[in-house]
Amino acid sequence: MLERAVCCIVRPYRDEDSDDYAETLLKTWPCEDIREARENVAIAVRRTKENGEEEIWVAQVKAKAVGFMLMGFTRIWGHKGEAFEQEAVGIDWFDVHPDYQHKGIGKELLRKAEERGREKELHRLFMHTAVNNLAMINFASRNGFKFAEYIEEFCGKGTGDAFLLVKEF
Repeated sequence: MLERAVCCIVRPYRDEDSDDYAETLLKTWPCEDIREARENVAIAVRRTKENGEEEIWVAQVKAKAVGFMLMGFTRIWGHKGEAFEQEAVGIDWFDVHPDYQHKGIGKELLRKAEERGREKELHRLFMHTAVNNLAMINFASRNGFKFAEYIEEFCGKGTGDAFLLVKEF
């Protein structure tokens, strides 16, 4: 049974979103505790400040930030320097609080990624997901992403395998 969509706004990340972001990461990432989730939020925020080509976007329902997307503009899609011929919109961290999944929040974040891509005259989105993350694979497929590459040990020796998923727009 499909759940009903909820209305959200998508806006740039603000410092006051950090607690909601940490709560979401605690439920969607392999974080051991809220301290580790907060450290991961700090990493994402630091990346946007250090690299002007990355942004964090937030999906907000009422006064609560419930979805987060770290994205950047790059040609490089692999950790070994593999690259597209042209720059694309890379979605690196994509998280929706479990209480708000299956309600259109992720789809709205993807729309923002496409909008930002069009503003920069880009025509491709890409993301990676673990090969065993069936929920993300299904979500990406329903939203126009196609399988592009199978990547062994995506984050280095001993780490899990991943898929490169691509959407042309």
